Amino acid sequence: MKARNLMLLWDGTPARSLLAVEHPPRQRHPQRFSGGAAFNSWRGSSRDFASLFAELVDVWQANPRQVLAEFAKAEDAPYWVRHLLAGFDAVEGES
Repeated sequence: MKARNLMLLWDGTPARSLLAVEHPPRQRHPQRFSGGAAFNSWRGSSRDFASLFAELVDVWQANPRQVLAEFAKAEDAPYWVRHLLAGFDAVEGES
């Protein structure tokens, strides 16, 4: 899926059960994704991804690694998404 078509769904506060889907969705998603949704009709720019990342982690209290993993499903996600995700993986591997 392209970044400009990414829609992120989540459930509850804190945000959990994150799921990246293509907009418009091709299927109905389970009720567990009723907490919120963000569709980046915003062009899929790096700044848009950063703003959504900050909102999900700060306001919705989402797990940063999970947010990055869902963002990375976009084939043209900004470079920093996979870079930070690799950093999380490296740190988790060292424990």
